[in-house]
Amino acid sequence: MVARPVPTHSDQPAARTSAPARLFTTWRVLLTRVGRGIALEVQAALNGLRRGASRTTNLVAQGSRRAMRDSREGLGLIGDSLAWLFNGWRRVVTRTAATLRPQERLASTRRTLTDAIMLIKQPASFGLLDASRADRLAALGFRSYLLGSAGAIAIGWTTAGSPGVAIASALTSALWAGARLAILVALAPRGNRARMITVAVWCASLLPYLIGATEGLRFVALAGSAFICLGALRGVGVQAPTARTMTAWAYGGQVGVSLLGWLLRGGLAVLASL
Repeated sequence: MVARPVPTHSDQPAARTSAPARLFTTWRVLLTRVGRGIALEVQAALNGLRRGASRTTNLVAQGSRRAMRDSREGLGLIGDSLAWLFNGWRRVVTRTAATLRPQERLASTRRTLTDAIMLIKQPASFGLLDASRADRLAALGFRSYLLGSAGAIAIGWTTAGSPGVAIASALTSALWAGARLAILVALAPRGNRARMITVAVWCASLLPYLIGATEGLRFVALAGSAFICLGALRGVGVQAPTARTMTAWAYGGQVGVSLLGWLLRGGLAVLASL
């Protein structure tokens, strides 16, 4: 046998690809790329839809919570309005019923007037009253002061011919009354209850001002008010030294300033006559 040389790779002729095969390969690559592009676009669209659905769900949830909160607030306002209307209606019904029962109102008024007379006679009796009767007596004292001030303005207006002097005098009296209350509260024993009782005593002590239509009568009312205040403070349990100190500072200051004003006016009048 004759040995034949084994052909190497370089010696083999290159395989030639036909034109249809190249077209098929190019078409397959093109289809693969198009398919991948379509798949990526579909995936992106699906992701966008998921994100949109999530945002829509969050917005709907927030809107629902906001709507529920607004509904609760609206229901709260409606409840408050209904409660206000109910309370107002109950007060109207209560007052109407009290008006339709004049016997009870007359009995209550009679008890209050009896307590007022007893207070003027024995101021310490204020401490024997229960809370409701003490409150009614305090309210009566404050109303008496208002009526006395209105009478003083009317008399002063009629006498002087103009309301200026009468109104100024009434305002001065009101300022002194407020100053007395401030002093009493400042010197009262500590505690809210003691302060509330002091305010009630101050209101009840205004009873004599019902007759304070003139300047002279107002000094009489001041003396009567001091007498009632001292006795009522003792009656509600305030120690005697403390009650005297409270009354002296509250009423003595006004008396001192008023006397000093009279002396100054008298001295100026004497000097003017010389």
